[in-house]
Amino acid sequence: MKSLHVMFFALAALLSLPLQAATFTLSGGQALTLPGNFNAPAGLPTLSPGDAFTAFSAAAAGNGEGVYLTHDSRVTFEYLGTEAGNHNVSSTSQFNDFFSNKVTPVGSSYSEQQSAGALDFIFATNGAASGGIPGAYKNATGTLGLGGLWLGVFLESQTSAILMFGDGYGDTDFDDMIVRATVAPVPLPAAVWMFVAALAGFAGIRSKARS
Repeated sequence: MKSLHVMFFALAALLSLPLQAATFTLSGGQALTLPGNFNAPAGLPTLSPGDAFTAFSAAAAGNGEGVYLTHDSRVTFEYLGTEAGNHNVSSTSQFNDFFSNKVTPVGSSYSEQQSAGALDFIFATNGAASGGIPGAYKNATGTLGLGGLWLGVFLESQTSAILMFGDGYGDTDFDDMIVRATVAPVPLPAAVWMFVAALAGFAGIRSKARS
């Protein structure tokens, strides 16, 4: 009986330890509402014109403003859709995986391990539909090429962010490419499951002994 009590206290102590779960935070930006010409793709029924979000300009990104991770985490990116004539892409700086609004099926996803700090992702456009020059927007870093690119961010929760791209060609509607980023939950330590199994075993032994 004493051993069982000790194990219960040990399990309680393990569960009381803080788990380093990553969350999204925003640094800077400006509060806006989605414009009337914002068209949510089918995979994003939760947003519509008039909803509040945070916008980041090229200048803001150059000053380090954008989306940040509080802890190291595995981040999953999901392509939600687009309304754009330009060929736009989204990727991380590693460019191991990417989405193309002309090729990638809606709902496609990939995951990458990321370190705490600025979330690593890039939106880019070829500008061809408007006869403009190509440009790229890197979160919390700035832009390459065209300076009129925008990033819109809507936090669905502390662990899920909707990233909305404005490709800089006149409409500023933030629906030129839309991606969801989510951080993986922190699993319980393996030791917790070992204790749970041991407790179940002790309970079974005690039950048999009583019967």
